[in-house]
Amino acid sequence: MVSYYLQLLILWHFFLGCYCASALQSAAVPPPSKSRPLDVVIYGATGFTGKLAAKYMHENYATVKYALAGRSRSKLEQLRDELGCDDDDDIPLLIADYANVTSLEHLVQSTKVVVNYAGTPFGDKALPLVGACARYGTCYADITGEVPFQRASYDLYHDLAVASGALVLHACGYDSIPSDVGAWLAANAMEEEFHQKCTSLELVSRRTRGGASGGTLATALALLFHSKDIPGVNEAKQRGCYGLDPKKNPIDPEDTTPLGPDTSDTVGFVQYDPISES
Repeated sequence: MVSYYLQLLILWHFFLGCYCASALQSAAVPPPSKSRPLDVVIYGATGFTGKLAAKYMHENYATVKYALAGRSRSKLEQLRDELGCDDDDDIPLLIADYANVTSLEHLVQSTKVVVNYAGTPFGDKALPLVGACARYGTCYADITGEVPFQRASYDLYHDLAVASGALVLHACGYDSIPSDVGAWLAANAMEEEFHQKCTSLELVSRRTRGGASGGTLATALALLFHSKDIPGVNEAKQRGCYGLDPKKNPIDPEDTTPLGPDTSDTVGFVQYDPISES
């Protein structure tokens, strides 16, 4: 059975697609929904989490036009067979490799939204896909919690995505769905039930089903032992706890000082700020 958190993840991706289609109506570029045959492309569909996403999409969103994408046609065909589909009329298969920018550009121009499950780590594999989405106004979401990758994604492609109308949303996985979306739901419920604003919130994690996938473990090892080769690591470290702060202060664009209230009490980019609690 697909876990509750994975269901939240898929729903988050699906509603992102709906929101993207609406938001692009007012963007500076023509909305891709008018000319693109697909609603969603699941990239990295044959991986551990990608398979779960494909299965959930197939079982719950029959009216959504989606495709499975990855590097291996044989693996994609095997997955499609497992889903009980026979040919491209049911579920199209798209072959694309992060090392082949042309294949990624063809992929992103065929759909309104790309959901990316191909990482291990994302830092040195997903940036070309983010870049292609940013160039062609295709919305993008992934499941990674890699702060350096998100830093590099913002530094390289934020302005381009703003210009094209692409919405780029990282961390739609276990790192953020229970905490961020859970906090939003809890704060809304408190206001609706008790008419009180939420001033602080604590997330307590007890027993959970499942564990870390091979991809997650490989990503952790890469960040520990090969971080110098991964884009965004130095930039994130320079900002301490506030590794995803914007480059410029929105109030004073000339001020490039990190926006967080404190950056002196930590040593890495996987951390929290104890001073912010005082």
